[in-house]
Amino acid sequence: NEKSWQLRYDLDLAAYGVPGLSASLWHAKGWDIDGTHYDGDRDGRNRGYNVRGLDGAKHNENGLMLAYVVQSGRLKDAVLRTIVYNHRAS
Repeated sequence: NEKSWQLRYDLDLAAYGVPGLSASLWHAKGWDIDGTHYDGDRDGRNRGYNVRGLDGAKHNENGLMLAYVVQSGRLKDAVLRTIVYNHRAS
């Protein structure tokens, strides 16, 4: 029960001579969050962003993700990923 939009840019750095490396940059915004009927997860506990009881709340998120897919060897196709983001909510 939320209205939201996200602007995201994904870049495959193979085109710049670094196969396996990719980057994602995004901004997301949500508003009119209605948590008045939210009871939590299946087991009744809240995990992550708690919206229980909120009415008309909003949030903003900015993030950067870098990922590398190993190209050869014993770890071929393994993915190493790091994410840095900022999340602010009412």
